[in-house]
Amino acid sequence: MGVAKIYPEPDLRGKGNKSEAALIAGSGGLAMQRVREARAVLQWAPELVDAVRDGAESLDRAYAIAVDRRN
Repeated sequence: MGVAKIYPEPDLRGKGNKSEAALIAGSGGLAMQRVREARAVLQWAPELVDAVRDGAESLDRAYAIAVDRRN
């Protein structure tokens, strides 16, 4: 969630060019898929961001809520 808050928009540099978010995520062992999920929560369920960050809510559940709202 922290990486998504720092870099809320995906970097569109093109194939083969790593974005700053990808570099940060990779250095911490995170998958960019999780960053994409966190970005969806930021956009569609922003009230859950702090709860996910603090560990009171799982990213999986918050993402599911965000996807429901997006549709």
